Amino acid sequence: QGKPVITYFGNLGVGRTDSLIKMAKVLSEIDSTFHIDVYGKARQSDEDLIHQQKNLSYHGFISAEKLQAVIDHSDILLHTESFQPDIAEKLQYAFSTKIAQCLHAGRCLLSYIPKESASAQYLLKEECAVVATNEIELKEAWKLLLFDSQKRTEYAEAAREIGEKNHDAEITSKHVRTSIESAISKANS
Repeated sequence: QGKPVITYFGNLGVGRTDSLIKMAKVLSEIDSTFHIDVYGKARQSDEDLIHQQKNLSYHGFISAEKLQAVIDHSDILLHTESFQPDIAEKLQYAFSTKIAQCLHAGRCLLSYIPKESASAQYLLKEECAVVATNEIELKEAWKLLLFDSQKRTEYAEAAREIGEKNHDAEITSKHVRTSIESAISKANS
């Protein structure tokens, strides 16, 4: 079995590029032969920063169909948020929709995010991803996932289970409908 395929896809704005570069630098410190494939639209200044990092391979924006094939071929999916104080503060109340997409894909998810963020709290509670909230944890997370295919498989299975349980479109729409009907019922009582 070869090296795991590591993929980042999605929004590269809102300070995420800096965090992605940090992920790549820590990865390179462990083993410089690993690389991260990056898919998404970036501002030119962010794209330039990505190209400067040797172990980031920037592919730009691709269609949803091609992205699904990339995800299906990936061993580790990455999620990250900004650690800049003004942005990180807002993450306490924000949840990345990308997390649901990653979990539903049934791939091992590594998330490098501020500890106080709603996303970190959710992933830690559900135990369905490897969460790193600082550089030390990030280094340990990389070491865990890069060389232990069994751990990657365990996290992928946990991700799929939580994705189906909490993020299935049909289940979610029923839950939203029930919540709305309940609210309307209470308002009319």
